[in-house]
Amino acid sequence: MGLSRAQMDAMPALRLIAVNGVGVDATDLAQARHLGIAVITTPDVLSMAVAEMALGLAIGVGRRIVGGDSFIRSGSWAAGDKFWLGRSVLERRAGILGYGRIGRRLAELLRGMGLELCYTARHERTATPDRFCADAVALAMECDLLFVTAAGGPETGGLVDAEVLDALGPDGIIVNVSRGPVVDAVAPARALRQGSIAGAALHTDPAYRLCHGRVTTGDGTVCSRQHCGLLRGPSPAEPIRGLSCAFSMSATRLSNSVTSRETPLPSIVG
Repeated sequence: MGLSRAQMDAMPALRLIAVNGVGVDATDLAQARHLGIAVITTPDVLSMAVAEMALGLAIGVGRRIVGGDSFIRSGSWAAGDKFWLGRSVLERRAGILGYGRIGRRLAELLRGMGLELCYTARHERTATPDRFCADAVALAMECDLLFVTAAGGPETGGLVDAEVLDALGPDGIIVNVSRGPVVDAVAPARALRQGSIAGAALHTDPAYRLCHGRVTTGDGTVCSRQHCGLLRGPSPAEPIRGLSCAFSMSATRLSNSVTSRETPLPSIVG
């Protein structure tokens, strides 16, 4: 959610764009700067919520929680049908692509559960016990549970592509809680079909409608209001089937603040 150049031009009195979140990729920052419009966000307000969602999606995909729920509700369990076992999540090596506020909060949760962690970011961090990897491919080669928390925008569009997923490997799970376009929209569907990865939890960006169309017969599909997870069968030869959904919502309460006209707003566009 943001404002385009045309929308800003249509509101000549506009002086402030307040984003309830941290993503500004949908706002034309260059035009805002040109027009003298301040752009502010709510950093760290949702960091824990997104980190929890990432962890929940990973466990949901690996342990096939929603798929099992659907299996029982559909009557398959009562009929004596068999349900495939899930995969361990907390016994994996985890990698975090994007080590900002959300990535570091997620790292704290994963460390507390005993996972070995590595990460990649624009710059190596010194005050962290986690191991740095030079790029996304190197990170994927070092882990089998890849969390994508990188900021969206032109610089990170398509950052996670087929090469990264191939490096992740056939037992790997990818969880994307960043802006959708950071992960190539087609690559996860192809990787799941080919058995190049074991599972994926993907942000519900419009670009993934194509991906969803290719895997809507996918076994163990986990969906939430903001994210969607996909898991292939035990082997590439297994037919991929079944679709189940679960909806979740998170609410954030922001305290009211008063800023005098004499106090400049801290804009991110400068």
